[in-house]
Amino acid sequence: MRIPANPTTGLRQYLKTEFWIEAAAAAMMAMGVQVFTAPNFIVGGGLSGIASVLFNVFGWPIGVVTFSLNLPLLLIGWRRLGRRFLISTLRMVAYLSLMTDEVFARIPPYRGEPLLAALFGGVLVGAGLGLILMRGSSTGGTDIIVKLIQMRKPYLSLGRIVLATDLAVVLLAAVVYRNIETILYGAVMIYASTEMIDGLIDRADARKLAIIVTGRGNETARALMGELRRGVTVLPATGAYTGETRSVLLCVVEIRQLFELKRLVGRIDPAAFVVVANAAETLGAGFKPIEPP
Repeated sequence: MRIPANPTTGLRQYLKTEFWIEAAAAAMMAMGVQVFTAPNFIVGGGLSGIASVLFNVFGWPIGVVTFSLNLPLLLIGWRRLGRRFLISTLRMVAYLSLMTDEVFARIPPYRGEPLLAALFGGVLVGAGLGLILMRGSSTGGTDIIVKLIQMRKPYLSLGRIVLATDLAVVLLAAVVYRNIETILYGAVMIYASTEMIDGLIDRADARKLAIIVTGRGNETARALMGELRRGVTVLPATGAYTGETRSVLLCVVEIRQLFELKRLVGRIDPAAFVVVANAAETLGAGFKPIEPP
């Protein structure tokens, strides 16, 4: 008989892990918009960009407007992206609205060099959005559109899709403000945000591929599997110059495990030949699952 999940345990686990990540992401995004970009009439795109324009024109609260504009897109997300995605997105929209209107609205805004405001705002918004997209959720708004596009075209970079959707909002803001500098500073913010998103996601997926040529293949493989807990593929090989039998070991490790791998190989076979290459993405057992097309 299947034992139903305990909701209290699930809530406790959420508060220990996911909550802090989501709260930090919402805080970074709210700070970027409320403290740096909106007070300087800089729009970086998304529904928060539209809300910033309405804030500067009519004085409407950014968080409340963002939440209201999200409702129809959340319905689309429910139909296409599923219940779990909708619930996590609703949480993020609520956190972001709360942080924007109740926390960072009380902090004195930065009204100084617009270029600095665009850079710092873009970095903060990109870092927050990257954290959320990495976890398969979104902050609502155009993020939902981004996820839908990536479902149809998974080879496209998340950062580049965000860039395309944001440009339309920046152009709209330039028309409303009647200021060409809105486009220029908005482009700086979008670029900084895009680089942060792709940097975080690429860094999270990055691994190191170690190619080890050694005469003590079995012993080295056992050490790597036992101490690093990583799979190893052993290929037979022959040295072209010496004609001696060798083993070629293929092993993908986390970046933080690379030093330990080199230490293990050096301890077992100081004469081994090691090549380390970047593995931009690793799919399969022990890493990200291979999703069907």
